[in-house]
Amino acid sequence: MVLLFHFGPDLPQNRVVQHIVSWGWVGVNLFFVLSGFLITRILLRTRCRSDYFRSFYVRRALRIFPVYYWTLIAVGLLFGAVPALRPALPPLHDRVLYRFYLGNWTPLFHEHAQQLLGHFWSLVVEEQFYWVWPFVVLFVPAKRLPWVAAGTFASALLFRMAFLGVHFFIHANTFGNTDSLMIGALSAIAWQTPAVFRWMAHWAKYFGAGVVLIGATVVAGDRFLGQKFTDTIGIMALALAFGGLLWLAALGPEWVRAVFRSPVPTALGKYSYGIYAYHQPLYVAMMRLHLVRHGWPMFILALTVSIALAVLSFEIVEKRMLKRRERRGSAYLPFAYAERPNLRQKEGGVQLKATVVRVE
Repeated sequence: MVLLFHFGPDLPQNRVVQHIVSWGWVGVNLFFVLSGFLITRILLRTRCRSDYFRSFYVRRALRIFPVYYWTLIAVGLLFGAVPALRPALPPLHDRVLYRFYLGNWTPLFHEHAQQLLGHFWSLVVEEQFYWVWPFVVLFVPAKRLPWVAAGTFASALLFRMAFLGVHFFIHANTFGNTDSLMIGALSAIAWQTPAVFRWMAHWAKYFGAGVVLIGATVVAGDRFLGQKFTDTIGIMALALAFGGLLWLAALGPEWVRAVFRSPVPTALGKYSYGIYAYHQPLYVAMMRLHLVRHGWPMFILALTVSIALAVLSFEIVEKRMLKRRERRGSAYLPFAYAERPNLRQKEGGVQLKATVVRVE
């Protein structure tokens, strides 16, 4: 979705196509929901470990830092060395902020100046989420944690209303995205609460209709009420829709789960971090160097090179880091093997059969 949004100028200039592409930015909100869910599940599973913080942060660093800082270094060297590319570099103070994961706090955040590394704002939000949420999960009592997450969810709307009109800032700021992150976190808490899980499992097959209805409402609201609606209530509604999509993908009808388990989304998920990190600098470089003509040739080349570079990056660099990460302990078991509830259909509802995994 994000690739289509960024590569949109080279897609057919058809009204329908461009309208669909213009909504590709919501893919980042879906990413935040998924991240909130997966990270919170990891934290809940490991909160009793003596090396809770050290294990979490070392493993996150091994997964995230290599691609992130390699991209910053490569962009600085390449775009600084080629005269035709040099004007695309963001200002020095913005580059410094990105080195410390603070690039989304530039108050005015000019989109043109941020064209090259502007997509890194979502990675910055993610890292800042890591700075705070592990402490909340560890020190807030389990019974109060859902209320803290719900309150944080609501605070995002207040933040976006307070800064309404500063469009890109409220989209890129961490506080403006906590509703998406917290929907994921609340889903993780619900996943490990048997009574709530049983209810969600029973109704998950109907969530598809809710996702479509909310999505259509947001699109209509944007059309008739304008950007102010989308920047406030619309983003919160999308977070709820993506939360429903998450449960639908995990516990919905078999054909829905089969779609998400099929080879294409599985492969894209495996290489998605590199694709996301590399695609925008590559696209900007191709445009400024006029490697191919605009339109389908530019779109196909940018997409192909982005995926190819991400695959090479994963196989050469990221895979080694992942092997080192696995040495940090066995608490981070794969999704299919750690605390995944085992469902068994029974007349009158769904019975939850507990699966206990001992982690040394």
